[in-house]
Amino acid sequence: MPVQGADATPEPTVPPRSTAAGRSARSTSTPTAPVTTSAASDGSRGRRPATQRSIVRFLHGWEGAQATPIESMVAEFGQRPPNVTVETEIVAPERLRDTVIGITASGTPLDVAMLRGDAGPYLLEQGQIQPLNDRLSTDGIGPDRYRPDELAARSWDGHVAGLPHTLGGAEQLLYVNTGLLERLDLDQTQPVQSWQQLEALVEPARRVGLIAIDPTRCGAAVPALAVWTYANGGRWLADFDRRVSWDEPAAVEAAEWVKRMVQKQRGGSAPPLADRPREPLSVADWLTEKHVCCVNGADWIAVLGQSAPQMSVAVFELPRNEANPASDGRSPSYGGWMLSLLAAARNREAAWTWLAYLGASDAADRLAQAQGRPSPRAPTTAYDVRESESGGPFGQFERVVAASRAHSALMPRLPIAAELEEIGQAALQEIVSRSEAAGPRLDAATRSAQQRLDEWQARRQAERSSPAVAAR
Repeated sequence: MPVQGADATPEPTVPPRSTAAGRSARSTSTPTAPVTTSAASDGSRGRRPATQRSIVRFLHGWEGAQATPIESMVAEFGQRPPNVTVETEIVAPERLRDTVIGITASGTPLDVAMLRGDAGPYLLEQGQIQPLNDRLSTDGIGPDRYRPDELAARSWDGHVAGLPHTLGGAEQLLYVNTGLLERLDLDQTQPVQSWQQLEALVEPARRVGLIAIDPTRCGAAVPALAVWTYANGGRWLADFDRRVSWDEPAAVEAAEWVKRMVQKQRGGSAPPLADRPREPLSVADWLTEKHVCCVNGADWIAVLGQSAPQMSVAVFELPRNEANPASDGRSPSYGGWMLSLLAAARNREAAWTWLAYLGASDAADRLAQAQGRPSPRAPTTAYDVRESESGGPFGQFERVVAASRAHSALMPRLPIAAELEEIGQAALQEIVSRSEAAGPRLDAATRSAQQRLDEWQARRQAERSSPAVAAR
């Protein structure tokens, strides 16, 4: 890829298993009969031996070419003891958390799952994933096994929710199709670093049926209000995560800018905007070459490198608002993806063996290298993008990824984080779709979210003060 520098429970969904060739399929509302890829420890593949062996059902979000190395790891694990057969199943990354909740509610077996780091607090509080502290202690796996803060970013209230699976996979970056800039007769070498530059792309793009950017769609399903609020120098929660701060100027300005960008680009021959909020732009969308720019996660660099090597793409940190001196283009981060052990795992020992193999052994490094991304493990033996001159697709962008990580802000990790996000997202959708003034609508959303946050804090305080908890 040529480059330039710098909480209602959902309906249970049973996703399709990956095919033997390693291809992937998204789950649909009408489940299909699963096709299983499995690897048994005697080396047999897709065939149940005569002796009984443990089955580990593994849910992940790697799709297309990125799924093939996972299947290779499954086959490799199948050549090793113990007696374990791994079955892999794939859903779209933005649906992993809700799929885990739905599968657990349905009673369908599930053992190990790939989840975004911020899913941990809620699933730990609900008892749906098992804390890994005791297993990590027993197996001698500590924070020094990983890069700084990687394990801490998957922990909450002293409990480790999962092993790090990606490094910097949830930071937000700006992707620019420089081939389309050339088509618009614009300078391809000029860095896109401000909201005002993005706004200046709107009219040239509209004239030829293109979208400058859909600001409602961001990487890893992070709510757009959070992304642009942080980029504008704001914050999601304040006062040690006790106060909702969406009524502050940074958030109001961000919402007004998103609304203005959507309004300016509606109509004409361009694809519709803001019709799929919280759903990141897919590679298929990008390959239509209708979007000049998009915001997506850092892990998208590796995905594009494998899926769209023919496209000329520039990647930058989030643009800043030149009208606001406090705006610095910070990226909100959820700490990347993790591998978690489900509390309902049928055979926890077998499931942990697979999870530790994929997340704590040198297999994690080899998987990262095969997928063209840096490993979250400490760089003693890891594929280290920072020390690489080329390093595959990630190596070509190492400076901008490192810069983004250096001044990204970790989003609050609370069990009710997703519920608060839905309130903020609904407010932004109304602002955009109904052309409402951002200030009053965000004031109302802030009050609603604050009430919910206060209720949760009070309940948690009461639980911690109860005699039963005090006795433990």
